[in-house]
Amino acid sequence: MLQMSEGSSLSEQSTEFEIEAGLYSKLIKKYERLNRLILNEGLKDVHSMAPILNGYEICGLYEIKQGKALKFYLEEEIKFQITHPGVSREDVLVYMKHMKSEFTEKYAA
Repeated sequence: MLQMSEGSSLSEQSTEFEIEAGLYSKLIKKYERLNRLILNEGLKDVHSMAPILNGYEICGLYEIKQGKALKFYLEEEIKFQITHPGVSREDVLVYMKHMKSEFTEKYAA
């Protein structure tokens, strides 16, 4: 926040204000571009996206118990859904089976 300092001239204060206003303007433009990207890519509600396969299905597929590993696999499933809009349940199942060894290796690391 811009603060007036004693002893500084009006022109110094004006220059400080211009610099700060320029920084705010750049920041606003940056977030406007981010917002356009989110809207253009259909990611507006991505934060509330649910995995197509539930935790019980993932536990059965990967032969694991609920816990940190399950969280990891569900996150990988969501990443796939985000990068493949409109993906079917069967597509997700095929993908998760195909990636089983890679995900298991990745999680163990």
